[in-house]
Amino acid sequence: MKEDFMYFIWQSGGLFSLELETVDRKPISIIRPGYRNRGEGPDFFDARIRIGGITWYGPIEFHLKTSDWDLHGHQNDPAYDNVILHIVMEHDREIKTSRGVNLPTLCLKNHVNPIQLKKYRLLEKSKSWIPCEGLFSQSNRDIFWPQFLARLALERLEDKSKRILSEVEETGGNWDSVVFAQMGKYLVGNINADAMMEMLRSFPFQLISKYRYEELKIHALLYGQAGMLDSPIEDQYHNMLCREYNNLRLKHRLKPISKNHWKLMPIRPPSFPTLRISQLAQLMISDHRPLRRFIRSVDSREIKHYLRVSAAKYWDKHFSFGNPAAKKYPKKTGSETVELLILNVAAPVLFAYGQYSGNEDLKERALSWLENLKPEANRIIKNWNRMGIVAKTGLESQGLLQLKSQYCSKGRCLECTLGNKLLQESLAAYSN
Repeated sequence: MKEDFMYFIWQSGGLFSLELETVDRKPISIIRPGYRNRGEGPDFFDARIRIGGITWYGPIEFHLKTSDWDLHGHQNDPAYDNVILHIVMEHDREIKTSRGVNLPTLCLKNHVNPIQLKKYRLLEKSKSWIPCEGLFSQSNRDIFWPQFLARLALERLEDKSKRILSEVEETGGNWDSVVFAQMGKYLVGNINADAMMEMLRSFPFQLISKYRYEELKIHALLYGQAGMLDSPIEDQYHNMLCREYNNLRLKHRLKPISKNHWKLMPIRPPSFPTLRISQLAQLMISDHRPLRRFIRSVDSREIKHYLRVSAAKYWDKHFSFGNPAAKKYPKKTGSETVELLILNVAAPVLFAYGQYSGNEDLKERALSWLENLKPEANRIIKNWNRMGIVAKTGLESQGLLQLKSQYCSKGRCLECTLGNKLLQESLAAYSN
């Protein structure tokens, strides 16, 4: 067992009405349990406890055994001298503060709901896809109400926003370079994301603004920096790009990344990095100020129109340089790709800029964009579907992704609404 379960019992309120007493038989009344401290020092601050007729204000410390107080060195640490109550599961010895004061101790062992404890241990030891999967069928699945998933989606947006703001700071405030890097990353997918980010960081972003009206130069710049123009082949378009890139390379002292960083397997041809780089180039040519485009777009339909681009004409009959394909057709960003870019780039960037500028309307608009998108269809969402949890919107699927990645996979059951609900149901059953 971990102290986390003890925190849950303390915060759940189930102890408030019980006749509690210290190990030396002094009555305890909980007036205010305090709030959790996630930094250094005692576990809870600002508690208000009546012990033996005297009301105390201050922090509370939790341990599995009383002797853990000395094991952790608190008997020599003045930071713990103002602790008003020591709460343990097992009392095995008397303890004192660094001032030599005997510390009041509450032992929870006889006050723990056995059904709750059993369920907690199942959650803690579970090897299932989510810890509560074995208990999940017993719970009321209405826990996945829209407000719950919306809160998780908001939390996910806030997490992404922090990363975006950090990247913007690293670039000296260049929002558009961050946006294009994010779009490139999600266009090529996880397998080539690192190569794309490395390529986009290998040249000054100002060159995009400088050559934004010259399609051949933008394509030559990206393919050249990607290491895909290192030697001529028997292909007219490739050789045109090579000549253009050689001029840019000399003029701007550019250094490409290695072409060996890119992977083609196990990727389907429509998602080859050769095509995705051209689609990214077309987005740059269409509007080299994507943040401005996001801010001015009233709804997600305008963003979809912007993100729906075709690769250069050459790619109508190619998937890689010098190798004509059997069929000829425009290589457009598909509807799933467009929605993926809105979910993972446009909405988070708009939300982050709303936080940066203090504009709540932009944050609300980012959330509305997610509400107007279809739910994702990735492996994690399919597993939720298997359990009978079906997202209706992109907002809800983002919430489910946050639930899995930040709570289930990290064993944060006691910080999760579902985990709390399962244990609170146990408390109700035990009380009845």
